[in-house]
Amino acid sequence: MSKKQTFDIYNFLDEYRKDLLKRYGKNWKETYIPFDLLLHRVYYYIMISERSDGKSFIMGEMILYLYFHYGYCGMMLRRYDLDIRGTQGEQLISNLIGENSKTIARTKGKYNNAVEEITNNKYNTIIYQSRRYYLAKISEDENGKEQTEIDTNPFMFAWAISQQTHNRGGGMEKIKIIWFDEFMSREGYLFNEFVDFTDTLKTIARRRDDFLIFMTGNAIDRYSIYFDEFMLKGVKNQQKGTIDIYRGGDDEPSFAVEVIDYVDPEFKKSNKYFNFKNPKLKSDLLGKWEIGIYPHLPQKYRPCDVQLRYYIIFDNEQFECEIVVLPETMFTFIHPWTSEIKIKSDTIIFGFDLPIDIHHRKKITNVYDEIGKTIASFYKMDMVCYSDNTTGDTIRSYLLACKNT
Repeated sequence: MSKKQTFDIYNFLDEYRKDLLKRYGKNWKETYIPFDLLLHRVYYYIMISERSDGKSFIMGEMILYLYFHYGYCGMMLRRYDLDIRGTQGEQLISNLIGENSKTIARTKGKYNNAVEEITNNKYNTIIYQSRRYYLAKISEDENGKEQTEIDTNPFMFAWAISQQTHNRGGGMEKIKIIWFDEFMSREGYLFNEFVDFTDTLKTIARRRDDFLIFMTGNAIDRYSIYFDEFMLKGVKNQQKGTIDIYRGGDDEPSFAVEVIDYVDPEFKKSNKYFNFKNPKLKSDLLGKWEIGIYPHLPQKYRPCDVQLRYYIIFDNEQFECEIVVLPETMFTFIHPWTSEIKIKSDTIIFGFDLPIDIHHRKKITNVYDEIGKTIASFYKMDMVCYSDNTTGDTIRSYLLACKNT
């Protein structure tokens, strides 16, 4: 902890990276290690990968290292308060304690878990109390009775963005790493979530500039409000195993986004349980974005069968939506639209960042006239089909955004 007097956040990253190289080696393939990501000097580090690739483990280990060697601590953010209550909060760090087979094998039995390794056996477990994580040592006294010694100060706090108005910023000056775990969602986001997220950062930061933000997420959706608000327009097309740098408003490098490469299948043995032909599982096995399966065009139609056309603009993409009426059925067919949308007297365009006039509307779910009622009815009755699954996923994200904004 003597290093605390000369602490610099980027020097810390350099030292931690050197420690990772020493302990794991450059050729470690069993879990994700941010060897390359930590070389960049930015304010936000964003890690995206398949599930169970080690992102949460390495972030927990990084904060342990920060606390034990430098005396500073971290803040874990989650979306919902339920995630950090009681045993739920305990489970979030369970991979750092107990018996970790990878740690045991790599250290040749010297350490059982990350806590023992980082603290050189001074501590061997973690205690979670009042939304704070403490290092602890479980041992036996001279009579063989189990005893637990708990460290005085927490090495990490836990806050929920949904409780932003209740979070208080006293004593936040020791927090040097803010870690937003599971920042991506396939079930939608909180109402006004991005504002609550930035307000949470302000509560922690006060007027400091000596901390960094890490964000970890599974590749469960091509759309995220954070990509949109941060203006990270290329993430959904970013290749596996690459790191892209984005500049902020001051034109300085602000974001480093890593779409993590495949973990060697030899070390992800659970894949065999999900090796089905069902394309829904393709993302888990091949590292692609998780994409749902959506209804495709049920039958061909002629231009004269189209009763109404409207457009949706979302996530920097345009879609033409056609309401088709046939003798035996009716449906809405949605497909990408790459041409310029020409405004005519009956043109309707849905989207969030559009002018306010008779042609533009924000939400399909806001019904206030007969045309809007007709359009919305097809979604309510599940009579919508798509040209491809990616289009279906994007429209799904748009509808969730309509609900949550």
